[in-house]
Amino acid sequence: MVYYDDSELRSFIKGMERTAEIIDEERADYIVAPMMGAVPFIDVMNIVYPAFDPERVKYMPASSRIGEDVSSLVRLWFEKFLDDIKPSERINIVIPDEVVGGGSLTKNIKAVSLAVSSRKKALAHGDIGKFYSAVSTRDEKLAGEINALLDYEYTFDINGLLRAKEMNREIYNERGKQITDALKRYYSDFINVRYVGIQDKKRKGRRNKEYIKLVDNDVVIPVDVDRIITLDRPELCPARYTIRRRPIGQKEYIKYLPSVSEIVITDEYRDFLHAISGMVGKDPDTTETVNTLKLFECSRYLEGSPYLQEQGF
Repeated sequence: MVYYDDSELRSFIKGMERTAEIIDEERADYIVAPMMGAVPFIDVMNIVYPAFDPERVKYMPASSRIGEDVSSLVRLWFEKFLDDIKPSERINIVIPDEVVGGGSLTKNIKAVSLAVSSRKKALAHGDIGKFYSAVSTRDEKLAGEINALLDYEYTFDINGLLRAKEMNREIYNERGKQITDALKRYYSDFINVRYVGIQDKKRKGRRNKEYIKLVDNDVVIPVDVDRIITLDRPELCPARYTIRRRPIGQKEYIKYLPSVSEIVITDEYRDFLHAISGMVGKDPDTTETVNTLKLFECSRYLEGSPYLQEQGF
């Protein structure tokens, strides 16, 4: 059984409402939900915040249960995610996650930052012809920078610039570094990622210094709740990781893989969502979980990775 009082439930609801508000304030194009902690957050926000759009959500395996080198998996997942969405203009991504000490979120932030940096560099250093197709003529800021560097009044058509005359190639050869620097500046904020840390007030003293620094530097937006009711409660999370069982001597070795094998809606989880619905004035009988099929897609960006191949996945 999961026990919580009305005060804790109200605080949790307010925390989810505030998280959803931040997602809107950040104009998020995508919401990346680390698994498993953030899975119930999505269901709750969908109930308590009318404008919440669960279609924007992508679920990312990020639990310590799935291996020692979770950071590498998070980085790989995020790189493949960015490759898949192929941003053609600036995008905003918000990642909400539960926080106790802050260590797990801090590791995820480092891994995501490496992935974002890698993809920004790929955009800035790729074939110059791809820049035009990627950013299009709509971006006047970058067009102005390139034109100023070249001392020509071109509309931003790098392909045309390189094709038009041999002298243009000479100009690019002479000013290549300047053009690349301009593109780096452009892509520096091309992919914006913000984090929301749902914090348990009662565990304030357990937060590590690195996490506190991230909050102070506005990398993480903190949201306090009296209690993270869903924390370490598998009965309050519908997704289940795939399990590999291997006998080693007289014992059985259990390995969790970053994929979902089944969805289990427990009575406790159903009661939890019904209680939330009733508290915000909605009909509990119409309450449903969301994104069930999307949960099964969480391993999509890890397919073919050496780690999963080693596990026979």
